[in-house]
Amino acid sequence: MFVEAWERGVLLISANHPIFYLTFHGDLEPVQNLLKANPELVKVRDAKNLTPLHVAASRGQDNIDKRLWP
Repeated sequence: MFVEAWERGVLLISANHPIFYLTFHGDLEPVQNLLKANPELVKVRDAKNLTPLHVAASRGQDNIDKRLWP
């Protein structure tokens, strides 16, 4: 289960949510599938206040980070 909460209008989800795992590892096709199903995932943040874009960029996943601009 992925813990979700709202804080100041931002959806916080646990860092073990698939969007964070997939962006960390640069798995483009599954990321695209998740974003098609729920485009709001580009705006979510984990407990460290990181977005999927932060995670992708920190790992040099430029194939992913171009898809994550809100």
